[in-house]
Amino acid sequence: MGGAVLYERTAERVNAKTGAVTRVTEKRLAPPQWKADAWLLERRDPDRWGRKFRYENPAAAATATGKLPTLLELLTEVWAQKPVDPRALPPGVIEGQAVKA
Repeated sequence: MGGAVLYERTAERVNAKTGAVTRVTEKRLAPPQWKADAWLLERRDPDRWGRKFRYENPAAAATATGKLPTLLELLTEVWAQKPVDPRALPPGVIEGQAVKA
């Protein structure tokens, strides 16, 4: 499957003996765009084809080692992470703010 139509030409030929008309259409297409196909798959079935994100809590890992990190260390680790998918957040967290029960 190709991309956009770059060139299209239609030619008709008439057979002199039989009078039959033959119509030939020639199309030239741009190369296919895999990004457009990937975008469509992500929107049609995000559970199967969507991006997979993992939430990493640097504070939980730090308390397991016994050393609590400084705020600057925590922020540096968070800024280095990829964007978080909201579906991957723990329950009770909406848009980065904890919900009070």
